[in-house]
Amino acid sequence: MSVLKAVFGDPNAREVKRHLQTVARHHELTGSRLAGYILSDWGAVMHRIVKVMPRDYKRVLNVMQQAEAGGLSIEEAHDQVMVAAHG
Repeated sequence: MSVLKAVFGDPNAREVKRHLQTVARHHELTGSRLAGYILSDWGAVMHRIVKVMPRDYKRVLNVMQQAEAGGLSIEEAHDQVMVAAHG
């Protein structure tokens, strides 16, 4: 299963800017009409974009962030990731 997450909570966030740059570059290189439409109404369209992430991968990323914040060694972090990955 996957998790859908809205990408754009803060329109000034780094991830939002990266997506805007990616769409703009795609439009520049390909002349895509869809990319042009997205860029022309970015403020409205950006709120409909979602990130699809497998639940297991999300769980592993969360464990990795917690391990880093907790100052765990690489081996300890690896052990926690393996536990999380195998449910």
